[in-house]
Amino acid sequence: MHRTVVAALVAALALGLAGCGSGERTATISRAQLVQRLKVACRAGNDAGKREMRRTGPLTSMTPLELFLAQHASLRTIIRRIGRLKASGTAGAQLEEYKRTIRTRLVALGKVAAADKSDRQRILREEIPAIQNAASRAHDLVVEISEQLRLKCF
Repeated sequence: MHRTVVAALVAALALGLAGCGSGERTATISRAQLVQRLKVACRAGNDAGKREMRRTGPLTSMTPLELFLAQHASLRTIIRRIGRLKASGTAGAQLEEYKRTIRTRLVALGKVAAADKSDRQRILREEIPAIQNAASRAHDLVVEISEQLRLKCF
């Protein structure tokens, strides 16, 4: 079972230690502006996840739980940056769905983070399907928003 959790963690981190957007209040933006803001937030989310990982120690000794908590820090940064961002048309609909996937993952990871230490592993196992499904959908949305976006932003 531990290997399943580790494999799920690695997949989720490969899909998820970054995010997208800008936290400023803004009018509806163009697709090109959206892509630029996604790039900025991807970097910020990635940096937040890395800081959390460094705080807990060397990557080789991190537990799956610690890696998921780093992902939680990354996603919090993402949603802070894109929460008020708006776009029009198809890009706008995709952005809104992307924000929903981030929030879905944050809720699931928040349950793990808030649990008693003795209960975290069980809750993590229960939440992995929701985390993975949302990460997969987030990946698809980022690709749909911009083929030019080469950063991992899901």
